[in-house]
Amino acid sequence: MCGIVGVLQYESEVSREVRQRALKILFSESMLKTEVRGEDATGLYQVHSDGDWAMTKKGIKSSEWVFMDGDKSDDPVVYSDFMDSWLQHPQEMTSLIGHCRKATVGSKGRDNDDNHPFAVQLDERNAILGIHNGTLHNHEIIFKNLPKMLKRQGQVDSESIFHLMFHLSEHGTKPWDEDMMKTLGKRLDGAYACIVVNSRFPNQVATFREGRPMEFFLISPLNIVLIVSERKFAQAALEKYEFIRRLLDPELPALQSYDTALTERDYRIFDTTKPFPKGKAVHMDLAKISENGAMKPFHSTIEEGWKSATTTTTKGTGTGTGTGTGTGTATGAQSGYSGRRSMAPQAKTTKPNAESVKAIPANCSKTGDDDEVVITEVEIGSEKEAVQATERAKSLGICTHYDSEQEIAKNIGLTQLEMDKLSKVELINLIAKSHFNFGYAVSRFDTKEGIEKTRKGARDLIRRLEKAEEKKSRSQNHIWELKQLITLMLSLDDSKYPITEQNIGISLSAFSESTLSQSRRDDIFATAKSIFADKSVRKVISDLRERYKEAKEKKERRKEKAIEFED
Repeated sequence: MCGIVGVLQYESEVSREVRQRALKILFSESMLKTEVRGEDATGLYQVHSDGDWAMTKKGIKSSEWVFMDGDKSDDPVVYSDFMDSWLQHPQEMTSLIGHCRKATVGSKGRDNDDNHPFAVQLDERNAILGIHNGTLHNHEIIFKNLPKMLKRQGQVDSESIFHLMFHLSEHGTKPWDEDMMKTLGKRLDGAYACIVVNSRFPNQVATFREGRPMEFFLISPLNIVLIVSERKFAQAALEKYEFIRRLLDPELPALQSYDTALTERDYRIFDTTKPFPKGKAVHMDLAKISENGAMKPFHSTIEEGWKSATTTTTKGTGTGTGTGTGTGTATGAQSGYSGRRSMAPQAKTTKPNAESVKAIPANCSKTGDDDEVVITEVEIGSEKEAVQATERAKSLGICTHYDSEQEIAKNIGLTQLEMDKLSKVELINLIAKSHFNFGYAVSRFDTKEGIEKTRKGARDLIRRLEKAEEKKSRSQNHIWELKQLITLMLSLDDSKYPITEQNIGISLSAFSESTLSQSRRDDIFATAKSIFADKSVRKVISDLRERYKEAKEKKERRKEKAIEFED
């Protein structure tokens, strides 16, 4: 299990300096949240519109690097310097891509050649740059089948993807297209979610997945696409951004976002030269800034000669899972321009009996800490059994019925006209997303015991959903407590009092019971204690105070200028 983060930048009316501050917040917070998916290594690359690029990777977790103090470290590549470097470049940055790695293949934090991103050098200046979350079963076969003209950098499976893309693009001389993506789908055996850029075509970014998650957030007026492994990571980043915007940096613009998931076994190629939709984006706007399609059908198999030794050849429905790829210690930075150098278990399938008729597979996919995906094949012996199974599935709440197209459109938040313009795949994806963990199922229940087992699974799911709702409620309360605590801290700072745990307690005691209940005061004080006990959080608070002070001074200067103008 690894985590991916990406920012694709389109033309925007927001100033470059403001966008840089905004992207730094959104990208950094996304990387910090993504750390739970991989702590063995961290890597970044950025590409500019003229093809210049910079890349760096380290065998440390993202939080260690993000909070690294450049003045106290002998590390040649400091995170903040790397994030600020694009402002010093004469051209706009088109993409900023990050990777949090959990090692499963290759070294465990010792060899930086196994870390992401990977750069397949095309010439002295250009390279194919890519990151991968997942596990390939046939990476050795891929290397064996490719002409021996490129030296392998490390030992991880991920690298094979970008060597294969090098050859499919005729040594990097052709931009990504549909044929390349479909060929990839026929030759990559395993699970993957990838973001790849060829610096010769710096405005084009290829994304594709199978068995690993990928979420897109279209955010205006910054006019960016934020890519994350899990939706909650981007939501947390947007919440942090709004918090900083309201309290510390009012020059940051208010944001509007639309999010959607990349469909399983699909690709989407973005083009940052296209105009970004104005206002809040909707589903159809994604097609205006990118092209998409299916890499391979559900039942398709890997091409002969490219399959791994463990690949099943039955015409069943099987998919594997796995985690991460390579890792490394050491630190490294590469650059494509001169000047300042910035630096799971596999599901098994069985061959059906010749007499039986194969039904639509029940796509019972489950995403958790291990991104486990289980595809279950079921068989229906007759049309009568199929009808009975469908009725039973409906009685268990597995299926949902819509009486009209208008009802579907209302449920997914579109007008009838907007829905009519969607492809079937896009429409199915939206309907599936609107039902939390919704799937379809047709199955045969031979005994009452089988029915009861399924009902028990449904009750367990309901209990898990209820617990998730409780957790969400507690999180919302915790956010409220943090907001009140920050307000108290800023009030103490304005009054020239030290921000200490004791002074927070004294301030809270000044509130009456009618203004702030004792239980609320206790919760806020408990939050304060946990914050003051965390060294890294105290540093963040110190940084926020400085930003707040700068914002106040800037506001005062604007007031003084306004008074002078009136005089």
